[in-house]
Parts: sequence; C-alpha cells; structure tokens
Amino acid sequence: MRNSCLLEIGRYLLLSFLAWLFWRLIIQPQLRKKREAAESAKTAADLAIIREAKRAAQQKIEHDEAMRQEQKRQRINAEMQTKRLREMVQKIPA
Repeated sequence: MRNSCLLEIGRYLLLSFLAWLFWRLIIQPQLRKKREAAESAKTAADLAIIREAKRAAQQKIEHDEAMRQEQKRQRINAEMQTKRLREMVQKIPA
C-alpha cells in the first residue's frame, strides 16, 4: 500500500516536472515571440502614424507659405493698380 502510494506521488511529480519542462522549453518561448512580434508591429504602426503626422504638418506649412505668397502677390498687384490709377488721375487736366 505504501509503495503504491509512493508510486502515485512519483508519477504526479514526474508529470508535474514534464509539464513544467514543456512549459519552459516550448510554450513560454512561443508566447514571448508572439508578444515581441505584437510589440514590434505596434512600434511600426506608431512610427507610421508619426511619419504621417510629420508629413501632414509639412504639407500644412507649405500650404500656408503658398497662401502667404499668393496674398503678397495680390497685395502687390493692388498697389500697382492703385499707383496706375493715381498716375492716370494726375494726368487729367483739372
């Protein structure tokens, strides 16, 4: 009776050891790889978002600069037309 009880305990210990070994050698590394792959994918996605935000900011800066240039061109045209009108008015005899 005592021997069979010790054999049962030995079997459970052996199964526990094998389960622990299986966990350490096979399952845990696979879980680690999967976690690292998910982290690297998240990092890549974050970098893509950052790149897109930088690109959008650069486009906005370029658009704003183009708008300033257009406003400057329109202001110069208006000043030139005003100058021409003044010259034409001065040429008219009073």
